[in-house]
Amino acid sequence: MLTRSARRPDEGDGVRHPRLSPNHKKMLLKESDIRDSVIVARGYRTVTKKAELERLGFARSQRNVPGLLLPIHGPAGGIVSYQLRPDEPRIGKNGKSIKYETPAGSRMVLDAPPGAKDKLADPSVPLFVTEGIKKGDALASRDLCPVALIGVWNWRGANEAGGKVALTEWEAVALNGRQTYVVFDSDVMLKPEVHAALVRFKAFLESRGAKVALIYLPTAEAGKKQGVDDYLSAGHTADDMLALATHELRKLPREERPAIPYRDTPGGLVWEKPTQNGSVPTPLTNFDARIVGDVSEDDGAEVRRVFEIEATLNGRRSVFGVQSGQFAGMGWVTENLGPTAILYPGIAAKEHARTAIQMLSGEVPTSLVYEHTGWREVDGEWVYLHADGAIGRIGRVEGVRTELGGGLAGRALPRPPEGDQLREAVRASLRFLELAPPSITVPLLCCTHRAVMGETDSSAHLSGPSGEGKSELAALVQQHFGPTLDARNLASWESTENAIEALAFLAKDQVIVLDDFAPTGTAYDVQRWHKKADRVMRAKGNASGRQRMRADTTLRPEKPPRAFILSTGEDVPRGQSLRARMLVLELAPGDLDWDGLTRCQRDAASGLYAQATAGFVLYLATRYEEVRSGFKAEHAALREAAGHGGQHRRTAGIVADLALGLRYFLNFAHDTGALTTEQAEETWGQGWRALGEAAAAQGGHQAANEPTSRFRELLSAAIASGGAHVAGRDGDIPTSKEHSSQAWGWHGEVKANAIDGTYTEWRHQGDRVGWLHGEDLYLEPEAAFAAAQKQGRNSGEALTIAGRTLRKRLDERGLLVSKDAKRGVLTVRRALAGSRRDVLHTRKDFLFSPDHGPDRPDHEPHETRTYAPPTPPLWSGSVPPTRPAPGHKPDREMDAETDSLDPGELRSENGRKPGYEPDRHTPPVPGKNRADGRVGRVLGLEEGNDGSNALGVGDGEGEEGELL
Repeated sequence: MLTRSARRPDEGDGVRHPRLSPNHKKMLLKESDIRDSVIVARGYRTVTKKAELERLGFARSQRNVPGLLLPIHGPAGGIVSYQLRPDEPRIGKNGKSIKYETPAGSRMVLDAPPGAKDKLADPSVPLFVTEGIKKGDALASRDLCPVALIGVWNWRGANEAGGKVALTEWEAVALNGRQTYVVFDSDVMLKPEVHAALVRFKAFLESRGAKVALIYLPTAEAGKKQGVDDYLSAGHTADDMLALATHELRKLPREERPAIPYRDTPGGLVWEKPTQNGSVPTPLTNFDARIVGDVSEDDGAEVRRVFEIEATLNGRRSVFGVQSGQFAGMGWVTENLGPTAILYPGIAAKEHARTAIQMLSGEVPTSLVYEHTGWREVDGEWVYLHADGAIGRIGRVEGVRTELGGGLAGRALPRPPEGDQLREAVRASLRFLELAPPSITVPLLCCTHRAVMGETDSSAHLSGPSGEGKSELAALVQQHFGPTLDARNLASWESTENAIEALAFLAKDQVIVLDDFAPTGTAYDVQRWHKKADRVMRAKGNASGRQRMRADTTLRPEKPPRAFILSTGEDVPRGQSLRARMLVLELAPGDLDWDGLTRCQRDAASGLYAQATAGFVLYLATRYEEVRSGFKAEHAALREAAGHGGQHRRTAGIVADLALGLRYFLNFAHDTGALTTEQAEETWGQGWRALGEAAAAQGGHQAANEPTSRFRELLSAAIASGGAHVAGRDGDIPTSKEHSSQAWGWHGEVKANAIDGTYTEWRHQGDRVGWLHGEDLYLEPEAAFAAAQKQGRNSGEALTIAGRTLRKRLDERGLLVSKDAKRGVLTVRRALAGSRRDVLHTRKDFLFSPDHGPDRPDHEPHETRTYAPPTPPLWSGSVPPTRPAPGHKPDREMDAETDSLDPGELRSENGRKPGYEPDRHTPPVPGKNRADGRVGRVLGLEEGNDGSNALGVGDGEGEEGELL
């Protein structure tokens, strides 16, 4: 029974509403005329602290306080989301104020007043649908049964494929045969977009069996817009409102628009050509076409506009995209519709056809599509893009559309799992560490975690003999970003440089595997392979891309590699500088545990690895601003901790980069309950030591390509092979106590003499590269460099620097005995072989080892080089964060009026501060694994012999529950 009172029944002016400010109390009680009991049941409250809005999922730009917080209640009962009405709204991109804020990335929902569940399920109760929560509560205050839309179009939402579908909450509202009133604001007949929403919504309700009546509210005084709450608070009753109901769908007033001289017919587009005797139908095409979408494709550097065209030819419908710059030329017609599509000839016929398509298309909806993966700020909120959408602080983000082509299509993450499913996924990912020595598996797994955290200039290369499982091991790393990215779906070094760079740019914040670096063929072919690797890996290490120009001579934006590049191959890319930019890992025969590999491949193919990554992304999304702001300081501290081994400066940076990924992932694993505190700390200690071992091995790869060492090796080889020689000071045979003449490139031939018997005739071999005088060796700069280069080319690995640069490097390493300071040059002038020459002054042992002791066995036992800097703490401040036990729920909701949280405090989800200080003890001695016995027990997630979990995790009880 509808009340006929002019105002709502007054339920007690004594209700004080302590959680509302005076202005908000006036807004609800007086301006919207909402009943006290409805206000209390809804849970309206004034918010004055941004921290509470952050906890509820509002982006930084949305946290304007003070404001009125409106809990959204779903038709099935309970709070499903929130809206904020700031007292001072922000200005949007269109220049208009945003009156209501909804948490960034949240999906659309229906709102129903608390307690309306039974009424909504009863089709005999009339239903009222309006736009806005306060307006719905104004109807509820008249004992009506309302449903409130968050916006006139928000009776529908986006599904997982990006399509627009009706909200699932409508399943809780019985519409069959139900009298349903739609009451939008009074501007419904003034705004075409609102009227269009009304038309579509009416059709939807009728498709569900509802009997729909429309209530057209009059404008308020002075022509102002009013909603149903304004109408009722002005003294009108519910019966007054119902008297406005009609079944007529009114049409918008027609605007005076110029007539369109084009029309579509079953035979195609036609132009009504004006003549003196009237218009004459002139065919333009034999097909009909419309622009149905205006899509902006964003790859992270450029935004391209693409028109989605829907065309019909001979009854067959086609939908395709056309670059906006190519649309006017009409060359896309035959390309997309085939040879039977005709543009009829005539003066300006092509231009008329294009104009006809544009004019007949009307208003074209716009959309934004992202063509890359990784972190992106969308509407003030950081989200992680992948091939199937985006993940934000609340999980899957609705309404974000991605389209990744080519080899990126498989980089799709699932919805972030929870509970036991998440813990099992994390443990499955950690089992990867058991497959090979930790100096191999730890850096590889760290690549995944570090890539997810954001862009880095680090990369890695996994080398080893053919058939030892390099590709399979690297594929498991890549499958953390999609279960289909197995060893059959790896990018290859056979691809062109441009293709590799494009892939590395678009696969932002992910790992891409470049497989099979194995230079073969002629010396030129081998050089070309290394040149390609140098271009790609150097661009990654320098975070720079090749600059290109547009046709109008303006510069295009750079597109540097943004993926973490993991290369594999039997060979290692050359160059000391290049090798310093990547971590080189060597997989030796027998290192890989093939049985374990099979199990890990099953885990990855089933999606467990991708689930672990999705969970880690969600973990980062809830604190990504904090993570980004602390990157530099954390990296600097870890780099300093790692820089104690005398290795290249970049090596310490790579170790710090990878350790950052491991640190955050272990914190995540601990928070989820997949690892206990002790297990996380032990894994961290072992992981740090493994990264140290990898860094120590890195020194050998860099030394092998150090230019001065390489120059000495090549020049010595040229002399030993007869390609060059060193003369004495007078140009004749050199004399040396330690080395024979043969060692300096001279060949002796024994000959007979009638007087002296026999004698040795010495002849030099190859070109002269220097002179020996006592303990000094003088090298002719150009000749020595040329001999070394020739020897290098013959061996397939020439010097990669110029001669002048080489001289500087020799000086920097202290290999030049003297130089001419007066002239400011690195050479000195000496009288040699009858002439004054500019030479490089080195020591006699420049080309030889200084060790002249007895020969040693080729395989003399030696001590393995180790690198073990002190292990930095896993936890910030050396204190592990607390974690609620599985299934734990917060004790209570934080009250914005009474509770506050110091940004510097670390709390668990139940609001308690951590109180546990871990024992500081020497890390345990690593145990053994099936591959080589160097992985500690914590790295294995197998079950123990007694059937219990070897790690003691997963049940959430016992000591773990007491500890945390």
